[in-house]
Amino acid sequence: MSESEFDQRWMAVALPFNLCFNFSRLSDQGPPFMRPFKYLVAVLLEANKPEHEPNGIINAIQEFMQNAQAFHQQRVFASPEVQRRGREWLRSVGRRAHKSLSPQKRSSTTESASY
Repeated sequence: MSESEFDQRWMAVALPFNLCFNFSRLSDQGPPFMRPFKYLVAVLLEANKPEHEPNGIINAIQEFMQNAQAFHQQRVFASPEVQRRGREWLRSVGRRAHKSLSPQKRSSTTESASY
């Protein structure tokens, strides 16, 4: 298989996966974690199946990922209990951070020496 054929096959498998493995992340979380995406693409390429078979597998994985995302949005993101606990945690961390940044009185460790 030539390099251009491989690139075409890679793109045909990778492009549909790209959307379902594109997770949002915070700026301080580092680069995207693409290893599972690359493993799935490699497995489908190595299987060397006719074009319609990987497409069926890709569609099933996309559906699973969409269902998982919808579940988390419904159960976690929209949950008043999770939001309440998040606010409590932030308040707790805020108190600790404020307390740790407050200047503290130092107790005198040196005592007058009597001779």
